[in-house]
Amino acid sequence: MIIKNNRIVSEFVKNVIFSLLSSVLPIAVLQLLIFPGIASIVDSAENGRILSMIALLTLISEPLGFAINNARLLVNLDYEAIGDTGDFNYLIAICVPVNLLIIVAGTMLYIQDYDFLTVLMMAISSTIILIHKYYMVYFRLQLDYARIFISNMILCIGYWIGLLLFEMSFSWLLIYVIGGLASLIYTLYKNPLIKERFGKTRLLENTLGKMRALLFVEISNSIIRYADRLLLYPLLGGTAVSIYYSATVISKIISLSISPISTVILSYFSRMNELGKRHFLMMVCITAFMGIVGYMICVFMAHPVLICLYPNWADESFYLVFITTATCVVDAINSVIRPAVLKFRCTKWQYWIGSSNAAFYIILSIVFFHFGGLEGFCFGLLANALVQFIFRFWIFMRSDDNAVPFA
Repeated sequence: MIIKNNRIVSEFVKNVIFSLLSSVLPIAVLQLLIFPGIASIVDSAENGRILSMIALLTLISEPLGFAINNARLLVNLDYEAIGDTGDFNYLIAICVPVNLLIIVAGTMLYIQDYDFLTVLMMAISSTIILIHKYYMVYFRLQLDYARIFISNMILCIGYWIGLLLFEMSFSWLLIYVIGGLASLIYTLYKNPLIKERFGKTRLLENTLGKMRALLFVEISNSIIRYADRLLLYPLLGGTAVSIYYSATVISKIISLSISPISTVILSYFSRMNELGKRHFLMMVCITAFMGIVGYMICVFMAHPVLICLYPNWADESFYLVFITTATCVVDAINSVIRPAVLKFRCTKWQYWIGSSNAAFYIILSIVFFHFGGLEGFCFGLLANALVQFIFRFWIFMRSDDNAVPFA
């Protein structure tokens, strides 16, 4: 029994490490190589415009892919019990045209000086993202986080090739097209999920119920994740987006090195029936400690890193680092709490979390922006992150519906 438990712990730690590396690698490459590379080629206004378009690119495609991914993860045992898995390729076939319609319309409405090639490449990139996010679930089902790491290594190499082409006067969207396509090809190679039949099973209605709840939360989170750029661009222009986004560079890497733990936790939670409050508190305390350490590292490293990466507006960005770093750390803690609420509390809470998150984000950011401009906007985001932490913590600690997850 001791040997078995040690093996489980060892496997969990290995998967956490690979998950951390898998998440940090592409984020680090984007933040430390790709985005500074783009900033060195274009001016601050155009750089902010590109960052806003990247937010638009992933605003819907990532939530759709993640929603199907997590739904598959949570109900996979049910499908294995009936020996059929036809629903998921059917769901992908529905989601792809929906995503295309939204991204094309969004690009034409949001970006005033668009052209046909830009719209086409935005559509291609977002479709690749959606499909890739779902089919990665096979590695998660197998607890094979080493292959996720390899997939993301290929993604980063593709990003770098795309940046080189952008420097040669090609479109910046090649960064996402080449990176995403190369990683998708690896993910689909010998992936049995792509061979599953297109069709419906008797579990489709139940799966759709879970997917709707997950999609609602994922879209809400995606809006929160990218709304800063999407709101700041029309309010203050591309230069303000550049200053704000640069202020979050180091903190994003640190916080995203914490949040992948939630991916592994959810994979293991899918095999559990309950989680005690004592273990939940331990998980929160450990994550909070990591967040505090990460905060101190970020603040210490921020100024020299900003001078190196974004010399043209480093001083303006550093002024915001203390606020944006705190926000990212609290968001990372929330991302670790999320799988516990997702798995062991009723589905209704997902709707409350998603709607409250979006509502408080918009209200607090606009109100604080009105009184404090860009700095006030940052304080509004921090206030929302704290509200979400308190709300999610309260949901888990007050509820006793462990026996009926997704009831």
